[in-house]
Amino acid sequence: MSRYEFFLAGCLLCSVGCAKADMIRPGSHSVHYCFRIANSDQYPDYVFLAYYTFPSYSYSVIQPGQCVEFYRLSRPVLCAIARADFDENMLINRNHEEQEETQKRRQRYFENNPAMLRSTITISSVSSVEETDPLSSIEDVLTVRRLTKKNFAIAYESVRYTFADGSKERKIYIRQDKRPEPSVKAIRQKLAFSLNTDALWGVGFVSIAGLLFVRYIRNRRK
Repeated sequence: MSRYEFFLAGCLLCSVGCAKADMIRPGSHSVHYCFRIANSDQYPDYVFLAYYTFPSYSYSVIQPGQCVEFYRLSRPVLCAIARADFDENMLINRNHEEQEETQKRRQRYFENNPAMLRSTITISSVSSVEETDPLSSIEDVLTVRRLTKKNFAIAYESVRYTFADGSKERKIYIRQDKRPEPSVKAIRQKLAFSLNTDALWGVGFVSIAGLLFVRYIRNRRK
């Protein structure tokens, strides 16, 4: 297998994996997810951003009151930067510039910029629940705990669930690493099912990638 063929196989494998992950599994239905920073308006001298590294290097400026949506396999990093130091021209695609160059510039701006403050909080989406579950949307609410020129601390405050009949439920976060569940117990079963099936897909994905790599190494030695 040539390097070119190996590269194409890797791209195809990634595309198939992402497409498979985007599918709603039988017996489930999709739910809407977003997160919001409740008190960002108390920091008018700062710009809040969500930084994404998958499926590409991208970002979104978080406006006060905005509930941010994102591709469910992404893991956004929440960042803050003094408004006086923020230069969005460093992030946008320039005329006649290759997309790869834009991606590299964005990565450098977020990861090597001393003025950019990165939080350590993990944001994860929920995309589907059991078909019989009345849940229709999930909104995580976060609050800024501390923001200085050298420190940015943000934490989960609550989660707001909306159900198919229009009713809502608010739960307070007790642990930062565990989203409180709604009163409907079906979601517990769904999350357990999701973890098990995602693990199986992950094992299969890594196994195929490993076989391709071994074949590539053997062909190079011939």
